[in-house]
Amino acid sequence: MEVMFKVFLVYGWWGLLGIAVCIGLFFLAKFFLKKISTNVSTGLEQVGKNLTNEITKQNQTLIDTMIT
Repeated sequence: MEVMFKVFLVYGWWGLLGIAVCIGLFFLAKFFLKKISTNVSTGLEQVGKNLTNEITKQNQTLIDTMIT
């Protein structure tokens, strides 16, 4: 609280507004980082599932070819 009072004495309302904007940007960046990392992990899981399915199909095709 003492720091904000000193900022207010030196810079006035603009200083307090700057602090508020910086705090807001910090939480906004934190929110977007969480959202982006969630989207990336979901996308990677989907790619993994697709690759597993394709490998399973190719293995079945190979087995069918070897049997006939």
